[in-house]
Amino acid sequence: NQMSLLFNTDVHYFQVRIAAGSLAGLHYALCTFAQMLRLSGTEPLIPVLIQDRPAMRHRGVLLDISPRGRVPSLEFLFQMLKLWASLKMSHVHLYTQLLPHAEWQLCYSRSEMVTLDRYCQDCFMQLVPVLDVDSHVTYEDLSDMWLAFQEILASFPNLR
Repeated sequence: NQMSLLFNTDVHYFQVRIAAGSLAGLHYALCTFAQMLRLSGTEPLIPVLIQDRPAMRHRGVLLDISPRGRVPSLEFLFQMLKLWASLKMSHVHLYTQLLPHAEWQLCYSRSEMVTLDRYCQDCFMQLVPVLDVDSHVTYEDLSDMWLAFQEILASFPNLR
């Protein structure tokens, strides 16, 4: 519900009032207030009333974590997730291309994937797997890969 994401940030000279319709709305209000503080630098904030909510239901980024490409370190990925959360992203799509074999193919371990998923959830973002198969995969290969698909999807516990 988009209305639950509505928030108000009311800045006066010596007081700030923040109201929101949900925890996610409060998160967005605090992100906006933090942006205001960063932009003002050492100058005092001017009185302003901000009434806002996300204009689009889905606001996301796509990150290619294919093993054959440039994969960010886990530490750097957490920094990026923090940045994307501050920009009020709602979805992070992790793209990877799978090869025709059944073993684990993601560049992060199962427990790291669960940790990433939980971190995104705590930042009001949904982590979404985007699984592609190599162009050389045959129909027969797909049945052999079924277990790998299931294991990968199981590492995203908050999929809806």
